[in-house]
Amino acid sequence: MSLKNIFFMVLTSTYAVSSFAAATKPPTASLQVAPLTAPASDVPTTKSLQVTSAWARASTNAIQAGKNNNSAAYFKIINNSSEERQITDVTSDVANTVELHNSFVNESGISKMVKVDKLVIPAQGNIELKPGGIHIMLIELRRHLKPGDKFIMTLHFADKTQQVVEVDVRDNAN
Repeated sequence: MSLKNIFFMVLTSTYAVSSFAAATKPPTASLQVAPLTAPASDVPTTKSLQVTSAWARASTNAIQAGKNNNSAAYFKIINNSSEERQITDVTSDVANTVELHNSFVNESGISKMVKVDKLVIPAQGNIELKPGGIHIMLIELRRHLKPGDKFIMTLHFADKTQQVVEVDVRDNAN
């Protein structure tokens, strides 16, 4: 539908509503119409994102109190929109805490891992979460993750949209 047709429909609707209002309300009542704006051509939505190859490491132990029951999840996310997207949070029912992390080797050759506040996916770009780099940390697992299992993670974006991702659990060697 063209912008001209939309404007005509709004103008016609405004006239009909104004006529109805005039017939049913006192003469002092008025109807204010918001200015007509063209629809945005590329509003970021989760439809503009594609998540591929989502997987998580199998946990090393059955869930036991006091044990290191953590895992990590990885995937590639492709942003097909003309706007950058920002992941600000990740949730899943498989862990008590889910965080965005980055692993790196510092100038002294020591491996480090830090929590990050957001993950920016550039417009028309992609980010690959992988071992030794950016990843989703699953802290204090609520259940044992065995190869072949699947679970759900939800990516939360700065614009308040969400995307559900199905994650395959793989052996640590793969």
